[in-house]
Amino acid sequence: MYVRKTETLMSDIRSKIRRMERQALDAHPRTTSITSADTTLLSSMVEVLNNVVWSEAPELKGKIPKSWLQHHNDARLNFRNDEGVCFASLWLDPPRGDKFSFPLKYSGYNRPEVDIHPQHYNEVVKKWAATELASKAKRAEIEDQFGTVLDQVTAFMGQHASLNAAVKAMPEIELYVPDEYLSRMRAPTPPRAKKAAPEVVIEELNIDVNALASAAIAHRIASAGS
Repeated sequence: MYVRKTETLMSDIRSKIRRMERQALDAHPRTTSITSADTTLLSSMVEVLNNVVWSEAPELKGKIPKSWLQHHNDARLNFRNDEGVCFASLWLDPPRGDKFSFPLKYSGYNRPEVDIHPQHYNEVVKKWAATELASKAKRAEIEDQFGTVLDQVTAFMGQHASLNAAVKAMPEIELYVPDEYLSRMRAPTPPRAKKAAPEVVIEELNIDVNALASAAIAHRIASAGS
């Protein structure tokens, strides 16, 4: 059956590509908070945080009366790489429902933010940071890959009046079309005279067909394993 290209079809194709992207990103989650269930990482984060906020006078940590300190229910940790670029931010709650006790340098903060640089890491946090950086790099790669897919699929579909013509010119496009449209296209229809359509050369749009196919195939493999 003839399936005319409509804005609804294009919107559904874009939505499917974005869903595929989100599913791929879900395999590489970012850390946004540390729970009390992860006691080793939590205690290591608290240790690093206290070392940073007391770095100007570490000898005074634990010796100043609590009434002289600023107390906070939580703190935001901004982790920076060797170039000083923030690659992860998370809220940290003190263990056992306590409060953080910081020097008066942090007295103006309702919810203090503390920069954590590589020289501050202990071994546990260093390992966590390496995992987080690898996840960030993979997420950037996925976002770039699907951004290219979205642009190329949109450009290619823009050259065709129907889904039928697009699939005939590049069968790989089916990987990004919702099943309901493919089922409609494959449904039998009474024969009718074919309209002449201008020939579109894939190379003119600089479309990497192999890249389109591999992104969708990787998504299917990931979906089957989940």
